[in-house]
Amino acid sequence: MALVRIMIMIGVASMLATVGCASADDADGSAIADEDREVSDNDETLVGVSRQAITGNHQLCSVSAGSWRDTIQVPNAWTRTDCRTLCNTVAATTVELACLTEAGVEFAAPASCSGGLPPLPAGNACGWGD
Repeated sequence: MALVRIMIMIGVASMLATVGCASADDADGSAIADEDREVSDNDETLVGVSRQAITGNHQLCSVSAGSWRDTIQVPNAWTRTDCRTLCNTVAATTVELACLTEAGVEFAAPASCSGGLPPLPAGNACGWGD
């Protein structure tokens, strides 16, 4: 099983190298050298680092089982029922709702995927519905 995983990782790495994902480019399209990968407090851009501004509030659905966890940003129309359905669909055992805001991430208490609706994060800043 471990050999299969290693072979898959090598295949993915080879594919990414083939399509040119091995290097990052600066805003002007020039390649970024490793020594240029730094962040400056007085600079508006992060050289060699991809970022997206966090504006507003975003819903996160987090599911887990055993040693794995998957947390995804979901559309605002998603409900607690939708997140629990995702949990059951991917054979997870635990579901957690969260809100991502400019202040950080607020997770609710974990709940069983087979139970009732998962609890809401404190304050429910992102507007999870039932």
